[in-house]
Amino acid sequence: MVALDYGNGTAYAGLLMLEGAMPREAITTCAATVNSSDRLDAVLRGEVEATVLQEPWITIAEKKGCRVVSTTFFHGTWVADRSVTAETYAAFVRGVTRAVRRINADKRRYVSYFIADFPGHPDVEKLTPDDFDLGRIQLKEPGPIPEAEARWAWEWMASWGVLEGAFDPRAQINTTVEREAHARAAVDASERRRRTDSKRLDRTFVQWRAGRRRHTRRAAGPCPIVGTDKCDSSSRACCFSVSRSASGPSPSSTRRASPTSRPTRARA
Repeated sequence: MVALDYGNGTAYAGLLMLEGAMPREAITTCAATVNSSDRLDAVLRGEVEATVLQEPWITIAEKKGCRVVSTTFFHGTWVADRSVTAETYAAFVRGVTRAVRRINADKRRYVSYFIADFPGHPDVEKLTPDDFDLGRIQLKEPGPIPEAEARWAWEWMASWGVLEGAFDPRAQINTTVEREAHARAAVDASERRRRTDSKRLDRTFVQWRAGRRRHTRRAAGPCPIVGTDKCDSSSRACCFSVSRSASGPSPSSTRRASPTSRPTRARA
């Protein structure tokens, strides 16, 4: 007997995992509370054989001696009414995209949110970020809804009696708002990267000019960038300066003679 919180995404995920391991007619489930802690307690008391959990309850269950028998990931869509504009949806897509990139760059840093979501719960408060299996945290940037996948999900849920009627993509997916929103989000992201790159180049140029000024103020001695008495013209921070060695010519004597100048002869 598997306890499922009917009507929630975790219940559908549970049916999908069970169906992948046994015939549909062999699956036996029962309705359970939406509270993950209560469902885990029911497993520990032996009232049910299994249930479906999300983090941080998966980690807690493992610490209590339970075994993970199957894993899947949430792959779904967001529901919005007709008042949501493409501009609003684009802002949502941008925000989720930035969050996905930040979390994927440092998952350990963000697992603390699993702990913060359940303040005052003793089992959760005992957890630390090092307790979590980061391999279970898989995030993907949002994209347009593939119609084929949406159709499959609808028909699969209808086969379980959760939905009724045929799948109508025009009624279920507002492709006009979806396309415009993702196009807006892509343009905004490109402009944001352009501004970031421009600021980075500006900072680099300021640092380069500061280094050049420091270098040109040197009156004598080896080039601080190249490390020799001869200026390396291939170094941008060094190409406008002329170093002077102790026995070498002064900067003024290194200038080339103009085409109109004539050599002078020494008199005997």
